[in-house]
Formats: sequence, C-alpha cells, structure tokens
Amino acid sequence: MRLFFIRHGQAEHNRFLIINETDQRVSNLTSQGREEALDSAKEIKKEVDLDIIYCSPLTRCRQTAEIVKNEQADPKLKVKIDKRLAEFKTGFNNQFALIWLVRLFLSKNKLTKKFKGGQSIAESLKLVEDFWQEIHAEHLEQNVLIVAHLNTFQMFCHFLYDKQLKPPWRQQFFLNTGEFHEFKPKSRK
Repeated sequence: MRLFFIRHGQAEHNRFLIINETDQRVSNLTSQGREEALDSAKEIKKEVDLDIIYCSPLTRCRQTAEIVKNEQADPKLKVKIDKRLAEFKTGFNNQFALIWLVRLFLSKNKLTKKFKGGQSIAESLKLVEDFWQEIHAEHLEQNVLIVAHLNTFQMFCHFLYDKQLKPPWRQQFFLNTGEFHEFKPKSRK
C-alpha cells in the first residue's frame, strides 16, 4: 500500500487559531485553502493515480477531497467519509487553541488527560489504529489518500512510525494546511 495524507486546505477557523471540531459552526476553505488543496492535488496526481480517498466528515476536508478527486479525473475514484478521521475532540470546540494546549501542558498525564466533552490522546490513537487495521487489510496493493486534520496526521505519525508522542508534538510532526505527506511506515499489521 502507498499511503498519502493531506491536511485540509486553510479554513476560516485556521486564520484565527480557533479549534473547530464539528460542523456545528461550519468552517469552509478560504480562497488560499482552495489554492493549497489544488497545488497539492496536482503534485499528488504527478506522483500517483489514487484508488480510494478516505476523508474526515468535516466540511473543510470534504472540500479538499473533492479538489483532489477532480484533479485525479477518474470517475470511478470514490471518497469515503470516516468519522474516525474527524478532528480530535479537545473539549474546547470553537475556542482559542492555546487555551487547550496550556491546560493539556499543565496536566500530569497528557496521553490520558480528558477535558469535559473531549477525548484523550490515547482514545484518538486507538481510533487511528482501528482505522489503519481496517484499511491496511482492505487496500494492501492500492494507493490510498487520507484527507483529515493536523492532529489526525500526528496520531498517524505516532502509530505508523513508532514515535513517542510527547509535547510539544506539534513541532515533531507538522503539516501546513493543504500540505501532503507519503507515509513510509515499517510493516505494521
């Protein structure tokens, strides 16, 4: 399997460093975000013909996936929505991102810390692991693209590269909006 990941293009909430975990308040791609997605879509097309796209259910990811799909120009290419790829639930939806980061940084066990209405990093890692087990078996000889979020990308890096996810993980594993990455993991079953 060749596994690619693209972070959604810049969305409205990204410009203000706001956490947007649901489509309760929809965050569409900005014009810059559409350009970022198109630039990466062209690069991906040069690299590979995709067999399947998996996508977070949030609007900004679905918009990015459609841009990539259109660039692939394959009418049989499917975009599958998977809720396990949704934005990490911090418990601080529609709030300034640094509030969550500071609260998490001050907690003793960052991997299991869970704020009201949120999930722990360990729970998010489990979702990624379950997703990986499923797609790895199903798409062993195919080219797969995941369209999702920075935190989802970081969870994949942790899982697929056997990295210890510890603060400040944003510096360890980072993708700009609209940027893509090809995973080259060790054999992981």
